Amino acid sequence: MRAMANLTSLVLEQPRLSGRPIRRKLLVATYFLGCSFLLKTFRCTFRWQDSELSPFIHEQSQIEDLEIARCCDLTPPLGSTPASFLPNLSVVDIGYHPPGHISLLAVAALRPLTRLRVCVFAAFSVDVIADIINALAPAEATLTHLDLDCDHSFDSSTSPGENYFVEALEIIARGLPRLKFLRFSKYIALDVSKLLDSLPAID
Repeated sequence: MRAMANLTSLVLEQPRLSGRPIRRKLLVATYFLGCSFLLKTFRCTFRWQDSELSPFIHEQSQIEDLEIARCCDLTPPLGSTPASFLPNLSVVDIGYHPPGHISLLAVAALRPLTRLRVCVFAAFSVDVIADIINALAPAEATLTHLDLDCDHSFDSSTSPGENYFVEALEIIARGLPRLKFLRFSKYIALDVSKLLDSLPAID
């Protein structure tokens, strides 16, 4: 990797087996430390630990487009300042797992952020939406695209009702009135057994 001095984009995709990600460690972040390239784009679906990922992210101070698959709390190394951490960040795709890991989201909100996708690894609630939108308050003037995605399945008995969506959209509209694009999605898992019961028997 150290021979690739002109590299500006690096995309690392977690291998999948039969549609499911392989969980064992296949690649470590330390292989990418000390390289002379300066990335503009870094997308990684490998689930590296914060202690592995943090040194690499802090080395790559020119990143503008960042995707990290997991929730991250990237503690800055000794001698660095918050202002020196990813100052050009504008496009971000990150995970969020309440109530703790909000540090990277808060940092992104202080940058010239224009596009953000947040995958919430928990059931959406009005409180979770409020926490995310409050953290994004500094980005109100620059953020134009927001994608809130819920990595959580519901069936018909637990799916939230209209009041939840009305409250959530009101929070988003009040906090980020300059948005041009909003995607607010939730997975709803169907009970396949009920569907099969309703189908005619096949002889």
